[in-house]
Amino acid sequence: MMANTPKLFTKEDFLPKTGNPFPAESTAAFVNESAIIDGYDEIFVSNPRHYPVFAKIDQLRLLGLAQPGKRKRALRVLAPSGSGKTTIILKYAEKLEARLPEEDKGLCRPVVVLSVHPKIKVRGWWVAVLTELGDELISASDTEEVLRRRAYTQIANHGVELLVIDEVQHLAVGSKMTDEVTDRLKRFLDDGIVPLVLVGTSEAKDMLQSNVQLSNRMMPPADIEPYTTSKQDRKDFAGFLQRLDRAIVAKNLMPKTAGLGDGLIPACIMEVSGGRLGMAVNLVRVALGRACRREAEMIELCDLQSATETWAVDQAIILKNPFFAEVGG
Repeated sequence: MMANTPKLFTKEDFLPKTGNPFPAESTAAFVNESAIIDGYDEIFVSNPRHYPVFAKIDQLRLLGLAQPGKRKRALRVLAPSGSGKTTIILKYAEKLEARLPEEDKGLCRPVVVLSVHPKIKVRGWWVAVLTELGDELISASDTEEVLRRRAYTQIANHGVELLVIDEVQHLAVGSKMTDEVTDRLKRFLDDGIVPLVLVGTSEAKDMLQSNVQLSNRMMPPADIEPYTTSKQDRKDFAGFLQRLDRAIVAKNLMPKTAGLGDGLIPACIMEVSGGRLGMAVNLVRVALGRACRREAEMIELCDLQSATETWAVDQAIILKNPFFAEVGG
């Protein structure tokens, strides 16, 4: 804990220091809030948990490029919901597309991300790939084999270097389906098309480990663990919040920083989020919207307390508001 930091918040700490006491509920206020939140959602703050994931994904992609036509490998990226894993994947795809020559932008897709829905069938994968790559000739009479071959052609035509299956846990429905899914994943790798990144929650682990032959084609996992209360994790978590705070000001979303990484605030946000950065970002988003509608100069403790109560507690993300729990006399 920082020097001279009080052990508890006081009730006075939760009194608004800037703006109005309560957020406006007018149409104009909501319009302004929407613009602020849109800007907030464009922010990407890197953190130490991202670096090894980016590195392993790039290693997988480069290995695939170095072995054209040969068996490809897959990478597992599992993390609890709200950890920001999808954001990491989309940011990686965005960076690769930004490196493309101008004449190739819009034509080449180095990374294709498929977000699968529950109970999707194997045929649906190929339909999703073709749809993502702009193929409009899909027919209800097309067999899985026809769709698979067309998907392979479109992947080659669009310069795809990596295929990401997001929410891969949705494919794990029953033992028969699990066998079918893992066999298809293995065949895709054996066909030497492109490497696979399999992203999801821990619910996917048993499915992905059930097929020894598939496991033999996997690289070491790049799973993302939530931050804990260890000294280093607390430091890194607070550092992430500080960078997020500065990014909010840099994008002119708020005039002043809020001190998100200072004092007791990181510990409270960690408790609400369970150490999951995506969840922490979502909490700050709600607090930012409230501060905006108060016409405040910064996110304040009252905004974080209210966001925790109305967003996290009311949706049973957490049972007790730690901002209330930390209040002293």
